[in-house]
This record gives sequence, structure tokens and C-alpha cells, in this order.
Amino acid sequence: MKKLLLLSAITILLTACGAADKGDQAANPDSEGSTVNADTVLDNQLFSQAVSSGDAGFCDGITGVEKKTECQGVITAIDLTKQALTKSDKNICKKIELKRYKENCLTSVEDQMAADEKQAKEFSFYDSQSALADKYAGADDLEGCKKIEDENFKKQCTNNVLYGRALKSKDPKYCDQVEDKNDQEFCRKALNSN
Repeated sequence: MKKLLLLSAITILLTACGAADKGDQAANPDSEGSTVNADTVLDNQLFSQAVSSGDAGFCDGITGVEKKTECQGVITAIDLTKQALTKSDKNICKKIELKRYKENCLTSVEDQMAADEKQAKEFSFYDSQSALADKYAGADDLEGCKKIEDENFKKQCTNNVLYGRALKSKDPKYCDQVEDKNDQEFCRKALNSN
């Protein structure tokens, strides 16, 4: 019985050693009967590290030629996409060799350019509204304030005209015309402090 156990243990050890010597392979629990080369596992880990860190140096450690080429292509694509977004330049995207990354880069730059244009228009609109509020308030033009499209600037303009009239005339009736109760209070305090 002891000889049988010893023989079984030796057989198991030899089988295990033989499997380890065959290309450094390990069983893949996710698929029946298939094996995964340890180099492939390490290549995948290096690929992931390269992509997550943006460091192409990890690609150099990859032994699989296709995986190494893909890794370098992805890192280059990520770098070029960052450059294209920073410079808002779609031509940089055209240097990307990987089709999906090139398309993603072009779409991202187009989206960013559209958002930048929208933001520039909004800033331009608010700059013009602010300028109108300053102009009408400075001219004591309450009717001009009513022409302002943006409600906040319209209110600011109206309040400034009414504050100015209250301070010039020392008459609190202008403070009463201010819509907001807190602003009315502010107007009265400013009037009383002069």
C-alpha cells in the first residue's frame, strides 16, 4: 500500500513537472481544455500598464510581436489624441494609424471645437449684455434697461438706475421700485448712509 501511494505521488510530481516544462503554460479556468501561455499573460499585463500610465516603455517588455505593435499603436494614438484636443487640430488625428482611435480622435476634437464655439458665443452674448447694462445704467436710461435680453443684466441695470436716482434725489421712492426686497433694503441703507 505504501509503495502504491509513493508511486502515485511520484507520478503526479513528474506529470506536474512535465507540464511546467512545456512552454511555461498554465491552465485557463475560463475555457475548457485550453491553456494560456505565461508570456501572453505578462504581455497583457504590460499592455494594460502601458495604456493606463501612457508610458510606451511598458510596450518594450512585450514579447508578442502583434501585441507589442498594437501597444505602441494605442499609446501613440492616445498621445496624438491629447495633442489634437490641446491644439483643437483634427489634422493631428490623421496621423493615427488605428482606425477606431483615429475616428474617436476626430469625433472628440469636433465635439470640443463645437463646445468651444458655443462657449465663445455665450461669452460674447454676456459681454454684450453686460456692456448694455453698463451703458444704460450710466445714462440713467430705465427704458434702455428693459431692452436687455438677459434677465440678470436687465435686473442689474434697472437696480443701478433706481439706486442712482435714489442717491441723487435722496428720495426712497426709487428704492421702493426695486423688485427684490433685499435689494430694496440695500438701497435704503445706501440712501441713509449718505
